[in-house]
Amino acid sequence: MWFDIPTVLNKEMKSNFSSVDVQVVMCPDLTKEPFTLASKGLGGQPRLIELGGVPYLMPVYKREKLYDIKDVAKLTEIEPAFIIGPSMGSWSFRDTSSEMAVNVEVKNGNVSNHSRITWLDKDEKIVVEQLPDDEPHCGLVGNLLCCQGTTDKVSKCSLMSMYVPNHLKPIQLCLEPLSPWSTGSQSAVATFLWVFRSAGDFLSNYPLAEGQQSTPKESSVFTGYMDSW
Repeated sequence: MWFDIPTVLNKEMKSNFSSVDVQVVMCPDLTKEPFTLASKGLGGQPRLIELGGVPYLMPVYKREKLYDIKDVAKLTEIEPAFIIGPSMGSWSFRDTSSEMAVNVEVKNGNVSNHSRITWLDKDEKIVVEQLPDDEPHCGLVGNLLCCQGTTDKVSKCSLMSMYVPNHLKPIQLCLEPLSPWSTGSQSAVATFLWVFRSAGDFLSNYPLAEGQQSTPKESSVFTGYMDSW
């Protein structure tokens, strides 16, 4: 571990939350509720991956910028490859702008796709859809974590009664000065923190059924997990 996550967060987060408890534990089975990730853990040769970038988003979307998660897995040289993180949905699948939570395991070239995309329908309601295994694409930009998905030690963080509207911003501010990527791309740090967020926020706050309409839930208690590098 290149810095002590529990020590840093237990000390620095008290100004933002009434209760902070960060400790190193064995990772729970992330394939089970409420996480429903594609692999059991966050361990095994972790790598950060950046796809595309802001120039593909503006001044207009470049719809042709698509990425095949199978190709990404092959480039990482990790087997099996568990890939998660925020991205944009593929225009080839839904002919509209959508956000995507990548959640894929690639094993022996076979894809187990638990990724979800969200978009607004004509009534501006949120629609959530899980992608099929034969649609392993994302578009435009992606900040991803790739690992073997093995069960290992992780940092568990429980926060209560936050004084800020964003769970992740104070965490990012605490960790960013200690990150080897802080002088370069901030998105690498954001990707690291998205893993922390995924189970407790985006993925579990949208109960899934194809075409289902949903709205995010609010909670005064937040618990998440990070790989303890």
